[in-house]
Amino acid sequence: MNSNTEKFFVILLAIFLAVSLLTMVGPGPFKFATPSAPAITGVRHYLYVFPDNNIYVYDMDNDHELVKRISVSTSSGVRGAVANAPTGMLYISYGTDGPGCCGNLLKYDLVHDTVVWQKASTTAIDSFAISPDGTKIYMPTGELTSGNVWNVIDTNTGNVIGSIRNPGGNGPHNTVVTPRGTLVYMGIRYYNFLEVADAATYAIVKSIGPLKNGVRPFTVNSAETLAFTTADGFLGFQVSSLITGQVLYTVPVNGFSIPSGFPATTPSHGISLSRTTRKFI
Repeated sequence: MNSNTEKFFVILLAIFLAVSLLTMVGPGPFKFATPSAPAITGVRHYLYVFPDNNIYVYDMDNDHELVKRISVSTSSGVRGAVANAPTGMLYISYGTDGPGCCGNLLKYDLVHDTVVWQKASTTAIDSFAISPDGTKIYMPTGELTSGNVWNVIDTNTGNVIGSIRNPGGNGPHNTVVTPRGTLVYMGIRYYNFLEVADAATYAIVKSIGPLKNGVRPFTVNSAETLAFTTADGFLGFQVSSLITGQVLYTVPVNGFSIPSGFPATTPSHGISLSRTTRKFI
């Protein structure tokens, strides 16, 4: 990334899908109320935004009205955010994603509006993912680092309990764990393959590619048959088979060009899939 502004918009987009699940009120171990009183039954949709030291919550069903502002200690650049519906917990990574020390991870209770813990890492941090049951976090050690490691973190304590080491390339950056929770998909900035690891054994089981100019923000379909990846210096995306490991096609954005002096390394920084139709954004 060239700026925290780019990261801000990626986090804004990524967190909506996870956090919208937390607004449901119904049977089960947790009854989630909306961020404002009184509690409202049914499904509500909220957009959570994470500028440094703040969480802003907007009501998507009411013209994006500001519901609340929460003050948290997340200075030095927010890098990623993930919410887990079964546990009602939100996690925010912040701090350095490059050389030096260190990054941080914050755990926030969305039901009781309290910080559970904040942990300083011994490494840089970046855009992470969480297991479906909310027990493990897979944390990349920074897109601007010379390393190739994802730390596995126990969400109860914030302690590192394992690691996944990529066989090649530098710059651990983006992470996806799909609903089955059996595989971890890992994007490395300076490596032309999307790596796939076994979530239980931490072993690399497949490499997808070769791709264009390293792997930047990406997504995977729910059936875990296709990967959609962006790349440095490329306006567009690529689609690859997670079955064969081969690139199926490359899609440039026609009719546009990258202007001279464009400050971002990745003009197509971020990609997502709709849940109900065959569309991508």
